[in-house]
Amino acid sequence: IGLVTQLPDRCKAVFRARRIHGLSQQETAQSLGLTDGVVEHEMMKGMRLMSEMISREGMRQEAGDPTSTVKKRASKRSNVQDR
Repeated sequence: IGLVTQLPDRCKAVFRARRIHGLSQQETAQSLGLTDGVVEHEMMKGMRLMSEMISREGMRQEAGDPTSTVKKRASKRSNVQDR
């Protein structure tokens, strides 16, 4: 996700280790030389910052196209087809 690249360095490293590489909190702390508490704090910070970015800018379809924004709409159609 392009939003991850906009996070502060330590926050980005923690987020990538936890969410992209699937490391546990303890494994992330050990690999980055941080405490479990710092890993938890940085994850919460990253999630908050990305939420704020999405609220402010929306989701981009393409990272290179700042004018291309995806707008979520509720669908009134059912996803289940009648047989």
